[in-house]
Amino acid sequence: MKKRITKILAIALALLMIVACLAACGDSGSTNAPATPSGDTSSSGGDTSTPAPSSGGTKATLSFSIGDPDTASKTQFYKGLAEKTTEATDGGLTVTVFSGGTLFSHFECLEGVKSGGADMGWFYTPWNPDQYPLTEVIGLPLSFGNQMATTYAVRKAFENFEQVRNEWSDLEVLELYSGPMNYIFSTKPISTAADMKGLNVRAFAGAVTNLLADWGSSALMIGATEIYDAMDKGTIQAAIYEWSGTKSNTLYEVFPNVTYVPLVSNPFSAIMNKDSYASIPAEYKETFDEIWASDQASFDFTEMFAQECLDSRDIGVNDYGCNEVYPTDDELATFMPAAEKYINDWIAKYSTGDFDAGEYFETVKGYYEEGCELYPDWNV
Repeated sequence: MKKRITKILAIALALLMIVACLAACGDSGSTNAPATPSGDTSSSGGDTSTPAPSSGGTKATLSFSIGDPDTASKTQFYKGLAEKTTEATDGGLTVTVFSGGTLFSHFECLEGVKSGGADMGWFYTPWNPDQYPLTEVIGLPLSFGNQMATTYAVRKAFENFEQVRNEWSDLEVLELYSGPMNYIFSTKPISTAADMKGLNVRAFAGAVTNLLADWGSSALMIGATEIYDAMDKGTIQAAIYEWSGTKSNTLYEVFPNVTYVPLVSNPFSAIMNKDSYASIPAEYKETFDEIWASDQASFDFTEMFAQECLDSRDIGVNDYGCNEVYPTDDELATFMPAAEKYINDWIAKYSTGDFDAGEYFETVKGYYEEGCELYPDWNV
């Protein structure tokens, strides 16, 4: 019995020695010690240090809303920028593109971004009439044409005129560029303003409705996706539209004529909530700006848009036999009085004591001429 007790005591002593060794190995200075969770003060010594960030750095996610469907070239363009962002930040900054109005429709985009419901969005100023009149100087009728040159002009206006930037003071403007020129697509050939009399014409708010009224036409506010049925049923006999949209809405089948009167081209932009922009982690801000807010991004989008117009025109003319009407100078002059009236009214409306809207318009036209020298081949 005595030998058995002695053996038990020996085993117990051995166990105590093992526990002591393990305690020594678990000293806080050991590289094998387990990491202490951030803010945990329960460990010996009260160590409150936080662990180093992972090799991926800070993680952040932004949302981008666009009303166009996922397959549209505009959506794919922004998905491309999102992919570049992920690659350039090693996955640290992610942009999720919500297409087809799944986050906000075209007409909800502005308020959706302002409210922070979306961090960013694709925006066309006519969707919210009268809110960006000085930016819409490029939409003054029969004044511009070359899409790349018009992008150059509107960007110079934004850069050089505080009054233009003030229109966007509650947003971060990432990109700003011109949409394509809108022409007259019709069921009958049109050469002069007199040919427009009595026609029902698809239009959108702004200068176009004023012009049509002066030409004796009736303007009908019809969405792009409704043009086909309206022309097919004879509800309208003409549409103010641009070439790129004819492909996506298969309008080649219902309009046999296009008249090249350079009516209007309005601004598009990529806008961002100011708080969302400020929240971008500092290590990604420069990369984000290079990808999303550079001059190059705006011109890249414009070129893609303009090329899409050229490709769509080729289909309409070569495959569907669309008749192109190029008015002579005398014929084009018949459209001008209505355009000049609208421009003069616009100048009077937006001139103030310290801002001459007429001088501003002439300055922007000068920018446009500079742009035409830089980009001579983009009249589409």
